[in-house]
Amino acid sequence: MIDLASIPLAYRLLIAGGVMIGPTLLFLGLCRFLEWLRDDALLERVAEREEYADGLEPTFSDVLPGEAGPSAFGDGSVIRCSHCGAPTLADASACLECGRSPS
Repeated sequence: MIDLASIPLAYRLLIAGGVMIGPTLLFLGLCRFLEWLRDDALLERVAEREEYADGLEPTFSDVLPGEAGPSAFGDGSVIRCSHCGAPTLADASACLECGRSPS
């Protein structure tokens, strides 16, 4: 076994600091890398090629096979929220996106 008393104090503090700071720096690097991937021009080119109606957000027909639309999920009709423009059921008391009354 290694005798810890033989290792100089400064070397042990350097290793302890690296062990504590290393994961934080790796996590921040991962966050920066994911932001860089998210902001890449490739997403814009794919969105233009796929012709999504609302930019990068897919519609019901993009996700579900066949001609599934909002009517496939219930009998209520779908309206647009007057505050944020998100699709909302007509009989809903509040918009799911902004929380306000959709009418």
